[in-house]
Amino acid sequence: MPGIRAAVARDRASVADSSTFELDLKAYPAISAIDLILRSTNGSTNNQAQYIHDDVDTIEVLDGSRVIYSLSGIQCRSLNCYTMGRYPAVTFDEAANAVQQELFRVEFGRHVGDPFYWFDPAQFQNPVLRVTISMTISATVGFVTNTTVISAIVHTWDGRPSGRRGTLLTKEYKSFTSAASGDDRGRLPIDFPYRVVILRAFETAIAFDVDITQIKLTLDVDRYVPFDLRAEQLRDLNSEIFGRFDIPYQIDRASDDVVVTHLAYPRSVNCVALESDQLNGPDARTINEYTLQNLEFSTPAVATETTADILMQFDVLGLGPHFAFALPFGDMKDPESWLDPSGFGTFEMVLTQGGAGAAVSYFGQQVMP
Repeated sequence: MPGIRAAVARDRASVADSSTFELDLKAYPAISAIDLILRSTNGSTNNQAQYIHDDVDTIEVLDGSRVIYSLSGIQCRSLNCYTMGRYPAVTFDEAANAVQQELFRVEFGRHVGDPFYWFDPAQFQNPVLRVTISMTISATVGFVTNTTVISAIVHTWDGRPSGRRGTLLTKEYKSFTSAASGDDRGRLPIDFPYRVVILRAFETAIAFDVDITQIKLTLDVDRYVPFDLRAEQLRDLNSEIFGRFDIPYQIDRASDDVVVTHLAYPRSVNCVALESDQLNGPDARTINEYTLQNLEFSTPAVATETTADILMQFDVLGLGPHFAFALPFGDMKDPESWLDPSGFGTFEMVLTQGGAGAAVSYFGQQVMP
């Protein structure tokens, strides 16, 4: 069995604020996954509103017009949560001039080093990884211009593992803005077997189960229905299969500020001041947003509400990272349990809508030869 290694193809390569980063993949004998690590420096006051994943427009693996992988930064990290079993590596830090960092994993197998599912560059004429970014530049709600760097780490083997069964094809199937009512129906391809479909419906301070109330996957107009459940049932199913996700932040906030988290259903939060004589914590929550109360005790007997920003460690545990939930087909580690739609004529996602304004998309992983 060839040995797998992490080949650093690019190490903190500087990129312009609005640009496209490319990496030629032809030279690698076999690729299990590609880790993209993006870093950018906050504005001189702080950065209370923007994250790197917001500014990653697309991550793609292409061969000419042929798509092997294509997701946004948010979609990539959402999928990573369910395939990796945890919130991917991140440094969320709002402090002035702090360097934020996020990892985006482009996966071709069930895990890094999967000997049966991997990307074979030799099957393609000109395979390339392409990352398109549009960084938000601001002293208070964004990043410093021209401070973004990208590292690309290719998980590859010294040779080609034997017994290859295919590679995971990852792409978006549909995106739209939710309406106040009615069903939205969308077609999914029936060309290759499915491992998982991810559904995301994001509208800050609005519950996932308000904008989307019912989720149904149906083949041949209900000849076979893999899923037909309420949004809350999908939430609880994900909790049972995947558990809760832990997201750490370092925030720079004042009392009465609102912190927007990346979880559809926060279940617990821990807030600790990183400055002396401070007592901090949330005093209200609206879905995924927490309103802070910061008290200062330099005079111990007198508590004073602070109006200046202070640094705090803010950890949130809960469900639905980036308001995304997984619809797994069988055991995600067992290919024999995945869904093969090739014997059917149609495959549809039917979403019952209950609120207007959510950014809805669904995307997933299939197995291509």
